[in-house]
Amino acid sequence: MNVIIDPETGCWWAAQLEQEVHHWWQILWEPGGQHLTAYFRGHWEEGGVYRKGRDPHELWPLMRDIQNKARQRAAVEALPVPPVLVERLPDTLWNAIG
Repeated sequence: MNVIIDPETGCWWAAQLEQEVHHWWQILWEPGGQHLTAYFRGHWEEGGVYRKGRDPHELWPLMRDIQNKARQRAAVEALPVPPVLVERLPDTLWNAIG
């Protein structure tokens, strides 16, 4: 079943996610593609990194994986360390999505 997500909900998801990760990611809702796109703002290889997910449930583990890798790199190279992302979505988003 293909559920169409309205732009207001998608933008709210993006804003909430960006706030939860302390703006280490720029997160956009793409209404045409019906997905979230998250661009990592921390140190990474040339060209950067981004991840896409249809909703926060799908995107969160992808973002968490990148942040864990960035934390490992930061420890080795003495770079600013991104915060640890918890296993589960923050309650605000978890309750809103269900």
